[in-house]
Amino acid sequence: MKVTDVTAHVLSTPLEKPFAFSQGWVRKRSAVVVEVATDEGVTGWGESLCHGLQPPEVAASFVEHLFGPMLVG
Repeated sequence: MKVTDVTAHVLSTPLEKPFAFSQGWVRKRSAVVVEVATDEGVTGWGESLCHGLQPPEVAASFVEHLFGPMLVG
């Protein structure tokens, strides 16, 4: 079985009631869900670390442009 594709799905939604902590204000909740597909039709799912203050697109970029190419094949 070989990995054929790695896709990062960015999920984000604004918070109805933003909150603050020592690092700053959190105005939305975000996640990066990672989909890994294989040549045998098996698909796996995982989640990439995504803190509240950083844009989730940063984690998605690492998955798609750095880690994904290392896994494919």
